[in-house]
Amino acid sequence: MKTGNKKWKVAVVGCGGMGAAHIEALIDSGRAEIVSVVDIVGKKAREYKERYNAKRYSTDYEEEVRKNDIEIVIVTTLPSLHHQIVNSALSYDKNVLCEKPISNSLEGAMEIINAAKKSKGKVLIGHQLRYMEPWQTVIKELKDGIIGKPLVMRMTGNQQTFGEIWEGQKRLIIDTSPLIDCGVHYVDLMCLIVDCKAVSVYGQGINLDPLLPDVYYNYGLLQVKFADGSIGFYEAGWGPMMTQNAWCIKDFSGPKGSYSILYELDHNTPDNPPTVATYRLQKRLIPSTTCLWKDVMVSEKIITKNTEKGDSLKDEHNFFLDALENDISLEKYLIGAYESLKIVIAADRSIKENRVIYL
Repeated sequence: MKTGNKKWKVAVVGCGGMGAAHIEALIDSGRAEIVSVVDIVGKKAREYKERYNAKRYSTDYEEEVRKNDIEIVIVTTLPSLHHQIVNSALSYDKNVLCEKPISNSLEGAMEIINAAKKSKGKVLIGHQLRYMEPWQTVIKELKDGIIGKPLVMRMTGNQQTFGEIWEGQKRLIIDTSPLIDCGVHYVDLMCLIVDCKAVSVYGQGINLDPLLPDVYYNYGLLQVKFADGSIGFYEAGWGPMMTQNAWCIKDFSGPKGSYSILYELDHNTPDNPPTVATYRLQKRLIPSTTCLWKDVMVSEKIITKNTEKGDSLKDEHNFFLDALENDISLEKYLIGAYESLKIVIAADRSIKENRVIYL
């Protein structure tokens, strides 16, 4: 596989936290040059140009994606804007790495899929977890049947947030709910593990902030059933009222035992984010469903990683750049992004209609 010395010329559209994370990871990789930064707020774009030594800044993404010195467009805007920016870049045969979710609607996602078919550019949606440890190990072992099937997959992603971060999340909630924005990450992993279609989805949501209009919710949960009988549970909540005790649960159970990812942080306070995470991959395997406690086979593997956003993106960036340099098709990853979006959109619809959605 080629991994040459080429430096890809990049435009980043969206100068928020994820825009900064992508820029820092790309600079760190040595495989890309930040040519342009774009944001609808000119002051933000100018600040990012100076901070990251980009060649120029703009408030007009259309103007930038058509330029000959841009080879890759990174999209880190609100999800409702994804499809129009990605489609514009693809119309000029640019390669695109777009943050998840692929869109905030199935119609927008399908527009991207159709535009990708007509373009010489490649598209990857930023489901970063599937490219990084410990998830690559977990996915492989579960797919290989270490605890058998069907599976129960239970995951949470609650975030206790305050101040600027919570204000930013409230703006995002108006655009895309936590269940969609965060849920696609973990539903994507569920789909990878079971490797079959979802058949039904049920969701529940509640607004716990009296200052947020009741039409929106800052806490949501979904239950999804797959064609092989496996079931998945996911919950996501944002805001100062959320618990830290259930901030990150990743549990799997099957006929042959259980598999858990236990997270330990060097510290975890809203004003002082953690910098190092220790992942304990704990397996508790049983020889049969009639075994005794003494028969349980317990094993543990420990993986330590930095937790800054830029660090979490490096594996995804390397995968994307390798695909460009080796002309590897990314079509199946795009379809996967659509399938995970379909499930969380169905959960959101279930909340609004108070019924099970059959897919």
